[in-house]
Amino acid sequence: MTMSWALETRVPFLDKNLVEFFLSVPSEYKKKE
Repeated sequence: MTMSWALETRVPFLDKNLVEFFLSVPSEYKKKE
């Protein structure tokens, strides 16, 4: 549907390996608010 209207959608967090990597990063490396 989106490509028929020349729109490109991306779902970066659909990749299981990427999600597992983000969850494995130690808390001291994560951004603090």
